[in-house]
Amino acid sequence: MKNHLTSRTALLCLIFIALFQISTIPVLQALPEREWTFMVYLDADNDLEPAGIKDLNEMEKVGSSSNLAIIVQMDRNPDYDVSNGNWTETRRYYVTKDNDTEAISSVLLESSGEQNMGDKTTLFTFVNWTIQTYPAQHYALVLWNHGGSSASGPGACWDYTSSEDYLTLPEIKEALANVYSISGKKIDVLAFDACLMGMIEVAYQMRDYANFMVGSEETEPNDGYPYDMILEELAASPSMSPAQFATTIVIKYVGSYTDGLPNPDDAPHVTSAAFNLTKVSETAVAVSQLAETLIGDFNNSEAAIKEAWQQAETFSGDFVDLYNFTQLLNSKISNMTIIAKGESVLNAIDSLVVSEVHGITHSNAHGVSIYYPKKYDKLFYIDLDLALDTLWDEFLDFATNTEAQITPACPAYNSEDNVTFMDVDVGDVDGDQQPEIVAVGNYTDEMDDVYFIIAVFDITDSGLVQYCNATMNLGYYEELLSVTCVDVDNDMIDEIVTCGGYYNITEDAWYSYIGIFTITDTALILQAYDEGANISVESIDVADVDGDNFPEIVISGHLWDEFSVYAYVAVGNNSAVTSIDLECSYYWDIGESDDLRAVAVGDTDADGLAEIVVGGEYYYYNFYYGIWVPVAYLAVLNCSQNTLVLQAYDLGEFFWINSVDVADVDGNGFNEIVIGGYCWVYDDVYMFISIGHNLNSSEIVGLGTYYWSVSGDSFIYSLDVADVEGDGIAEIMAVGYYYNTETYMYESYSAVLNWNPNIGLVTEGVLEGSSQTYTYSVATENVDADNQTEIITCSQEKGSSSRAKIQVFKASNTVITTGTVSGIVTDGENPVANAVVEVSIPRLSVVASVSTPVNGSYTISNLPEGCYSIKVYAQGKVNLTRHGVVVKANRTTEADFALIENTVTTTSHIISVYGQTFYVVIVGNSTISNFVFAAAAQSISFAVSATSGSSGFCNVSVPEALLGPPYTVKIDNITVAAVVSSNGTHSFIHLSYTHSAHTIEIVGYSVISEFNANISLLFLACIISLLIFLTRKQKNRRCSSVL
Repeated sequence: MKNHLTSRTALLCLIFIALFQISTIPVLQALPEREWTFMVYLDADNDLEPAGIKDLNEMEKVGSSSNLAIIVQMDRNPDYDVSNGNWTETRRYYVTKDNDTEAISSVLLESSGEQNMGDKTTLFTFVNWTIQTYPAQHYALVLWNHGGSSASGPGACWDYTSSEDYLTLPEIKEALANVYSISGKKIDVLAFDACLMGMIEVAYQMRDYANFMVGSEETEPNDGYPYDMILEELAASPSMSPAQFATTIVIKYVGSYTDGLPNPDDAPHVTSAAFNLTKVSETAVAVSQLAETLIGDFNNSEAAIKEAWQQAETFSGDFVDLYNFTQLLNSKISNMTIIAKGESVLNAIDSLVVSEVHGITHSNAHGVSIYYPKKYDKLFYIDLDLALDTLWDEFLDFATNTEAQITPACPAYNSEDNVTFMDVDVGDVDGDQQPEIVAVGNYTDEMDDVYFIIAVFDITDSGLVQYCNATMNLGYYEELLSVTCVDVDNDMIDEIVTCGGYYNITEDAWYSYIGIFTITDTALILQAYDEGANISVESIDVADVDGDNFPEIVISGHLWDEFSVYAYVAVGNNSAVTSIDLECSYYWDIGESDDLRAVAVGDTDADGLAEIVVGGEYYYYNFYYGIWVPVAYLAVLNCSQNTLVLQAYDLGEFFWINSVDVADVDGNGFNEIVIGGYCWVYDDVYMFISIGHNLNSSEIVGLGTYYWSVSGDSFIYSLDVADVEGDGIAEIMAVGYYYNTETYMYESYSAVLNWNPNIGLVTEGVLEGSSQTYTYSVATENVDADNQTEIITCSQEKGSSSRAKIQVFKASNTVITTGTVSGIVTDGENPVANAVVEVSIPRLSVVASVSTPVNGSYTISNLPEGCYSIKVYAQGKVNLTRHGVVVKANRTTEADFALIENTVTTTSHIISVYGQTFYVVIVGNSTISNFVFAAAAQSISFAVSATSGSSGFCNVSVPEALLGPPYTVKIDNITVAAVVSSNGTHSFIHLSYTHSAHTIEIVGYSVISEFNANISLLFLACIISLLIFLTRKQKNRRCSSVL
């Protein structure tokens, strides 16, 4: 009996121990309920709201199933779609199947009030919650909304209700990184149902937290993805791999717009591609190496680079197809090193792009675009991962910023106080065969009486000298707004023709004023004038508009009666300088507050006769929004037999036209129409320039509209077209002012721009603005007999007093081929003396070398334009090397260095897992942070950092019982060759690198969780075997007792 109880007790103990061991086996994640969880971050809080409602109904055609969970977070806007109850809060839905294509009937999981879908926390919360609530083997995430570039950088998901906030690329990355840190899950397929997101910049930014990405190089139609077609495929084949599903999205999306069927209508411009993000780092490296070689040979290769850029497949102006550009470059370049680097880029793209489909409009699309704008906007781009990790942004400095130097030709003229000049022109107005500068405006005396003012200036070596001036007082609030200098009577001397207006207090009426002035000796003589009540004349030009070989005066503005305000154009047919005879006029009611503030004359339709081009705006009341909406108005008129005929017109909401010119800006032998002013975009004011032609006399064809902001609200007030650089190509001179958001003051703006139909509008040079200064007018003329056209501007300084300023500038594109690099070498706090600074061409010889004096400073001049490496070393310090230092002509590149002590540190990291403790020891000269052991990923990861450019190393001791060999070692997600050795219990991994901030990941073949589970199962098997043995033995004993 005793033995029997002892055996049974022993057996129970063994069973208890076995069960205890089983309980200590790491609990592996339960098998997911589904193959796929399909998440849609549907930000319809904007003008795409109707498309969002439609897309959610498309998803309901398929609905969720046991293998597919479709989860949507949707935000709406109150203004664009009133269906389905017009709710405006943010909701989460579990999408279920129904056949109603209008009503949303899915299961409402949560209504959380108005959420900012442009906030990274909102994105993180949705994705993290969905992964935890609907686990699956694969996860797809669609970001739904507008996409592409903006003034503050590329991104997606604009939320109109939340001050038009949106998700930038760094914010999307951070949200997905936080999801990964909590769940250990990457997004298997990250798809952008948004415009222009098929960029390598986007793919590279997302590389660590998604496996595949889908994006479009081109803009998308409003209908976006055909969700019913896409999800039908996934529901029918839920076992498809992430690569297969990404390809399905590409094929179904492009196919829906190119199949010749309605709903959606065909859109031949569509493009789409799927990227394998494990290959994007290799592509980035290849792009950086290509950029480096292009910079190094830019002086020789510039023409081929620009030609390839002009011919490459482009998207939305700022992006080119990377593959097509590289193909074209290799076909035009002769440098074999560049060709080899180009081939590397092409091969890398072949590996990166899993699938690609495009419509017929973009026959040279290959799936991935890259930022290559006409004008490089550094402010948003330099913080993107691709710019931080490659030399592409340095290449853009060379390739896009063709700068003209704008320098004063002579000292400026500054008026007395209370003088305002509104317009300026140039002509030989005194018959001395030399040009004079004429400015018009108004003058206020000490009694606050206002006068017309006309001033004439000679150009001398010492500056502008006022030759003569005249003031006139006709009533109240006099102002001269426009002036032109032209020979109206064929006497070989230019007359001054000006216009403006004044208030007649006796008649309580505003009068227009047109005057013709000549100079006798040094006096301005009024020869003729014309006035008109209830007429405002704002712009004037003089040219032969009726083909009679005599110039006519052409004015524009507005007039009014007791009923309305009318746009107004008039032509004066002058047979003598002593009279102004406005023989014909044309006025018409366009809308409310019509005003034509700009006029220019030129042959717009190539018929040999000059047309009249006028620009301005009117207003209409938008009852839906409850506001008056400005509409730009551009019109072309023809004058024949003293009759003005409206030939063509064009309109544009939220634009104001301040200036117009007619000139050949692209060298094609035909005149274009150039207009400038400002526009209103999302509550911000931008300056704009638009180019068009009127070759078909019945229509104005737009060739491109370009708007931009210098800082805050920005305005163009005047423009003129001429070859100011002396290169045989006409440039556009634009002047105005902008609000500086840092100084809180308005500053003047003057720029030289070039327009090419293949490239668009390129800013070649900008004159730094003067504070509290407004530039109102610009003219171009050779004023100093040097065979180069100068730029003449008039501005107004509004500081402690108000004074007018006349300036003359030259624009030069003289090639200067050398630059300078300078900086200070410190130890982080104090200067380092006797440090050696070596400047070299990467992988080639040292170009220059200097030693630092006591103050640690250095300067190396006369470096040819190019991309350099700078190495700095000093006794007792870690060597520091910085690659990709760009030196530009006539510039100084600042490059400071902080050397660290040549010390080695040891960090020990304790890992307690499954009742055991392990130590991972890292020895090196880097700062170690963010140490993570991830059992599920079978990896150890940590971050290293030190002074950028310094040589770094670390030795990592890894317990093999924790993480077993062989190992895959990655630096910034790129697999590297590491030196690995073992003593039987620990592996020692040696790594070297150039310092910046790196993430190092060591992936093992086995991990402790698998090891403990196997031992426990083996132990359990032994217990069960022992149990069987003891049971049989007990049976044998019972048999023996019977006998």
